[in-house]
Amino acid sequence: MMPALATAQSSGAPAPGRPRSEPALRGTRVGAGMFLRVDQLMLPRGRLQRTRGEVGLVFRPVARLAIDVGLGMGGGEMQRLDGPDTVIDFGTTLDARFFLLPYHTVQVFLLGGVGLGALNASLRSRAPLPGDDCPADGMFFFDVSAGLGAEVALGRSASLVLSGRVVRRERLLGDLTFTASRVNPPLEAAEHLVGASVGLSLVGYLQP
Repeated sequence: MMPALATAQSSGAPAPGRPRSEPALRGTRVGAGMFLRVDQLMLPRGRLQRTRGEVGLVFRPVARLAIDVGLGMGGGEMQRLDGPDTVIDFGTTLDARFFLLPYHTVQVFLLGGVGLGALNASLRSRAPLPGDDCPADGMFFFDVSAGLGAEVALGRSASLVLSGRVVRRERLLGDLTFTASRVNPPLEAAEHLVGASVGLSLVGYLQP
């Protein structure tokens, strides 16, 4: 019995009733912080593309879950029934990220989000009417998205986040409508478009 007891003690097994100590987890990000993001949206059926910059807050209450709240503005182009036009896009986003590898330097995650904003077109494709000092059409829209990405730890409190997602944009109200490409007629008004977006973010976490 004595040799067996000595072997158990030398192997490092915890004594009965004593909790096992957890090893330090490298790359863990838990807490709150801020992010800067650049996002490129492409909705090919409506020939709509835009680049937007965002600033926001990130909340990561546990290692496997992060919530991002952002506010951004950008610009691009879209196809309208009477020709191409320039647009300004601004709105707010809410994303949830579920981490599959929360304790690694490269943390892979699944992503889901919603967004609410406004789109304003400059009417450059047609001459302004008399009395139109700043002619424009606009709409409010709602986005639903899902995708995946990776958060790469740059240090104890900084990360680089890359993501890609499928986006469905739904028109809510306004005098501006989407234009969808088809065979006959070649263009028609549409209430929603589906496409993709890619994003790159720099995240800074607050350290206690």
